Amino acid sequence: MMKCIAIDDEPLALKLLEDNISKVPYLELVTSCRNAFDAMKVLQENKIDLIFIDIQMPGLTGLQFIASLETKPLVIFITAYKEFALEGYDLAVADYLVKPVPLERFRPGYPPIKNVIPSKTSKKIMPIYMDVHNVPGVKPKDVAQAHSKDLLRQEEYGCRCITYWIDEERENIFCLIDAPDKEAVKEMHRSAHGLIPNKIIEVDKSLVNSFLGRIYDPESAEISDDGLKVFSDPSFRILLVTNCTDPYLLRYRLGIEKADELQESHNCIIRKNIQQHGGREAEHEGCGFIVSFSSAAKAVACALAIQQEMQNAHADAFRFTIAINAGEPVEKSNQLFGDTIQLADNLCFIAGNFQIAIASSVKELVSKDFFKNKKKNLLTLPPQDESLLGLLFRKLEENWQDAEFDISDYCHETAMSTSQLYRKTISLTGLSPNLLLKEYRLEKAKERMKKQRYNISQITFDSGFTSASYFTKCFKKKYGMLPMAYLDLLH
Repeated sequence: MMKCIAIDDEPLALKLLEDNISKVPYLELVTSCRNAFDAMKVLQENKIDLIFIDIQMPGLTGLQFIASLETKPLVIFITAYKEFALEGYDLAVADYLVKPVPLERFRPGYPPIKNVIPSKTSKKIMPIYMDVHNVPGVKPKDVAQAHSKDLLRQEEYGCRCITYWIDEERENIFCLIDAPDKEAVKEMHRSAHGLIPNKIIEVDKSLVNSFLGRIYDPESAEISDDGLKVFSDPSFRILLVTNCTDPYLLRYRLGIEKADELQESHNCIIRKNIQQHGGREAEHEGCGFIVSFSSAAKAVACALAIQQEMQNAHADAFRFTIAINAGEPVEKSNQLFGDTIQLADNLCFIAGNFQIAIASSVKELVSKDFFKNKKKNLLTLPPQDESLLGLLFRKLEENWQDAEFDISDYCHETAMSTSQLYRKTISLTGLSPNLLLKEYRLEKAKERMKKQRYNISQITFDSGFTSASYFTKCFKKKYGMLPMAYLDLLH
């Protein structure tokens, strides 16, 4: 008998899950929970063999909850989005089930445990890599020919070429490959056609699918007369990033029931508009969404619709911002769409409440009609200011844990005088360099607290503060509660 718990914030979905579990002789349902916080207490008090958990939930997502567990039972993720299930068998979970979950998936003939016990003959799961090639004048047939050559040589290097994307306008090619390591990817390309990648990063296939909509060749690909599968499918995406008040802080201020109601309403508004405007929900954490669009116009229209609904429903409830940026999956960052997301996060940081920040890369793709009579609700920066904003935050990211990093170091790192740095940070962020550094450290400290229950002294010094009492004072002033109370809420 396997002891299990069911976790889902949707009452009807949870009831269906409970009914299905009750009909399986080898499963014993210990309890069911509406959120991950209650489930945490259950795990602390009971020995659980199997967790059924929804991926999208307010406050703490299923992914975040499972990642936070030091000792993990078997896990079956449940989602309403098929893209999360597509490659579930490659991940370290028993299964992914797509709502509505059929009873057949619970029959004794379907043992969920089988997916996490590797057989002696099973192959080791290899990392997944995405590389980028910058090739001037590239054409779809050229890429199809190069890909066919990769397929002929892939086994020699232990690789498996999965698919690719080609952006003729920006002259980029992105390949998705199973491989033992990055060097194998380089050597395979070198021997096949000589086109060495400009950069290679490790990726999660489910994220690739969430952002780009596929992980295999498109079904619409045409077969040429010489047997090549030829297609042109750009990977350039417009990303809409939202940010709202930390759900844990909302729970402290408003109480659990009211805070969860607000969070659920916020999630419903955003997901409804994502669907109506043709977006793809790429990521969702407690404080916001990342949504992928192929069309800049649809991304901006979606943002405006969300802004209007959120203002009407929750204008006084919490802080909410949106940023829209555009980019490719592999640039300078080692994370998928990392550069695009980073600038969007920076723009969210400086945007006013219920304001939409639109990057210059997106503004130039969208008709000016979108911006008529909406200037007070929109924030745009010239490209040079975006670059400067990126520099300011990049240097903070590199140095925030260094307690000796001060304003003179900040000036040195950004190649600015004290007065220049002060003027630029005030102009772009509304904060002095000292305040910007302190707020950045506080946000990072809060992120670390979510991942693990550290003691206050450890958090203080890991976050670049030199005094636990000063850290506590700053935390209380910014968030309205003591850091220990925040830790108690989290854990």
